[in-house]
Amino acid sequence: MAEKMRKNCSFCDTAIDEIYRTKKVGCPSCYEVFKDEIRKMLIEIHGVSSHNENILNINEIDEMLYLKQRLARAIKEEDYEEAAILRDQIKKKEKSDEKTRR
Repeated sequence: MAEKMRKNCSFCDTAIDEIYRTKKVGCPSCYEVFKDEIRKMLIEIHGVSSHNENILNINEIDEMLYLKQRLARAIKEEDYEEAAILRDQIKKKEKSDEKTRR
């Protein structure tokens, strides 16, 4: 178990022990990296390993978080062309989300 607790997401560097502690993932990639651990945690908490209600909203939030994390990384790495593309994708998604909510 100690070795598992040192496992980190390769994208956001969130550690599995942090996910166990906070019950929150750091980015969409965490779901893939920690899928077995998350499945076990869901069973422990809810008695089932999946939850279908509001899945679209969760995926949309995860996508926006992922885009914003990629934008931050592009800016940090001074990849301004990629940052501009990501900025435009985020703005387009935000406008789309606003129309959907109305």
